[in-house]
Amino acid sequence: CKAMAYVGNVSAFLCHLLDSKDLSGIWNYVDTPIPDMNTLVSTVRKKLGIGTGTGIKIPGFIGMLGGAIFDLAALITRRKFPISRVRIRKFMADSSFSSENAMKTGFRPPYDLNESLDKVLSHEFPERYVAGA
Repeated sequence: CKAMAYVGNVSAFLCHLLDSKDLSGIWNYVDTPIPDMNTLVSTVRKKLGIGTGTGIKIPGFIGMLGGAIFDLAALITRRKFPISRVRIRKFMADSSFSSENAMKTGFRPPYDLNESLDKVLSHEFPERYVAGA
């Protein structure tokens, strides 16, 4: 599972806290429900018109081996690559968090997860984004 927060919701939550004058405490904001990685990948692939499902799956140890190869290439060429062991490890890790304390303040996010994904994907990939998918 990958916890995410849409910037519009984080901003609205901060404004909500300022308006409520309840600035005490430590806040952890996460949009819910938190999707599992298969659901997230499937949704993004559909919205970008890439296909359905999750695409090709490879075992974790092969992904880590690929990351190590890119790390070695980065070391030799002195270039950064978008793939590394650290990024593969992060991708495979569960990052479920709770925003229970944030919701106890009475905050209700203005954007749901689907709407948030639409906004991000249509902005980042305007040539590929499939409206209404």
